[in-house]
Amino acid sequence: MVTALNGALKAWGLTLCPKKSRCMVFGKDDDTPSLTIQVEGEKMDQVDALCYLGTIISTDGTCSAAINDRTRKAWVRLHQSHFIWRLRGLTRKARATFFRCI
Repeated sequence: MVTALNGALKAWGLTLCPKKSRCMVFGKDDDTPSLTIQVEGEKMDQVDALCYLGTIISTDGTCSAAINDRTRKAWVRLHQSHFIWRLRGLTRKARATFFRCI
């Protein structure tokens, strides 16, 4: 299937770079099989998780890694804005507006 995809890409003048491409096996158990996918003699790397369009996709199909990542980013962002909460001249309405923007 990868060979057919590579052939179709070449017909359009595109190339599939195995150094930049990754493969992943989805499964419910912890023992995921190992794959050997080669494109023009170069082996593609197999990964346990990858980030696609900002969402972390894992081999077990759960979204717990993505939820943990988003929660961590939110806490970091909230911690970075701690100085705004301590401003004495800021009204309660302005603080509420800022909090909704985060």
